[in-house]
Parts: sequence; C-alpha cells; structure tokens
Amino acid sequence: MEITLLEDPACGWCWAFQPVVTAIEFELIDSGGGRPVRLRRVMGGLRDRPVQDTAFFARHWRTAAAVSGMPFNFSFWDRQNLQTTFDACRLVKAALTQGQSAADRVLRRLREAFLVEAVAIDERETLLRIVKTAGIDPEIVREQLDNGRASLLFERDRIEAVEHRFGFPTLVLRKHPHDPPLILKGLVTYGEVLQGFNQMGYSLKDRRRFQNAAADWDRLFAIHERLTRPEVQLVTRLEGDELFRSLDRFGIGEDGPFLVRGKSAAPPQPLPEGVPAGDVGRLAFG
Repeated sequence: MEITLLEDPACGWCWAFQPVVTAIEFELIDSGGGRPVRLRRVMGGLRDRPVQDTAFFARHWRTAAAVSGMPFNFSFWDRQNLQTTFDACRLVKAALTQGQSAADRVLRRLREAFLVEAVAIDERETLLRIVKTAGIDPEIVREQLDNGRASLLFERDRIEAVEHRFGFPTLVLRKHPHDPPLILKGLVTYGEVLQGFNQMGYSLKDRRRFQNAAADWDRLFAIHERLTRPEVQLVTRLEGDELFRSLDRFGIGEDGPFLVRGKSAAPPQPLPEGVPAGDVGRLAFG
C-alpha cells in the first residue's frame, strides 16, 4: 500500500489534519504486519504571491483550530503577511536529498514555526535557520536550493498534484503503483482513512495499536519530538485523568502548546480560544 499526501507547509488545514497523519505514521507505517505501507509527501504549493486578504486566512485558521483542537497563533495575520509558500516547499525538497526523515523534520519545524510560533516562512535566511533547528546542515540545504535540484523536485510535485486537481490536504491511496487510486480530500477522519484501507483490501488487523506501554510512547515520540495534545489523544485514545496519569507516569510534560518527553506532566490545559472540548472528536477513529 502507498499513501501519497498532497500538502503545503503553510496550509492551516494540513496542520489541522496532522493528528490523522500522526496516527497513520504510528499505526500503519512500518507496522510490522508483513504488508508494508509507504507514505509519500508531495508539496503541491499553496500560493506564490502575497496574501491580499489576511482576514480571510485568519478566519480559516480559526475554523481549522475549532474543528481540530490544534494550536494556531492567530496573531500572525495581525502584524505580518506571507509573500509565498513556494520557497518553504522547495526547502522541504532540498532537505529530502538528505533522506525522508530529514525532510519530515524540516516540514514539521516549518509548520510549528509558521502556524504556532508566528514566524514568516518566506525568507531564505529564516528558512535556513529553521533547517538548523531540525538538526540538518543548512549549508547542504542551501546548495540544493542554489543548484536548482530543490526547484526541480518541487516542480515534479506540482505536476503530480495538478493531476489530482488538488486541494490541501488530499490523500491518494494505492494498493499497487498502477492501480486506480482512492482519493480522500479535505479534513477526513482517521476512521474514514481506515475505511479506505479496508475498501482496498488492506487488513486492519495488521496495524500497530497503542497499548500504553513504554515502547508505544517511544514509538510515538520518535515520530515527532514535540506533539500536540490532539495528536496524542488520537493515537493513544486516552483523555482526561487517564491521559494525565499516563503523561505523568512516562515523564511527558508541556512545552507551551506541545507535549515533550523528560518533563513533569502539567495539569491539562484548556483547548485554544474558541475550541469546544468535544470538537477534537472530529478527528476520531470512528
């Protein structure tokens, strides 16, 4: 099975979809069930011109936050603009030359920086500083940007995305490379993703289920060093006091809006402004 994810580093809806992607990575990628699942990331490119109506994007972010429970820093649009998302896409492709893990770390840091930390990701030196925080040599990435390799890879992604008349996020599921795909568009639930796998003949008993053991927490935090509460809730299926006890037991605490290893667990905090408590269930397993 192959999953192709059409996305953009600056897309608020892609960030809202991140809990589902993290669940896919935990349960389906390298699950050990004998039927490997591959995840491909395609940078479709959201826009290559300055945002004209920043209030429009702010409203979308608020809606995405309300639906998903993911943290967003709405103040970005009060004081800044974004000139392009294409440079961030090229940065991800430049990091890909160092391996998929490197590209994944850079993509995650781009999203954290832009959507949560209110850092504009449309200027070269800022992008290279973000690369360094992801543990990648920025000079290697700079070379890939300068020699045109990153632009070539990004252009290939753009062509592939257009074939599917893309919106972000879009999942393209294939059992075999030449089979017709099953396409899931928008903020689908993880349950809908699993239904798609089942429809394509993938046995769901092969997926790795969270058992609340130390090895499960190790696996979860190997995906990302910092995880949001909606991501953790979706993968673990733990909520309330049960979640808090597990976080405390395994040495997981808060770092701003993120959960990290090696800190004492803090009491559960309210969801972002305007997010009803029940809305995180929108991304549930079904």
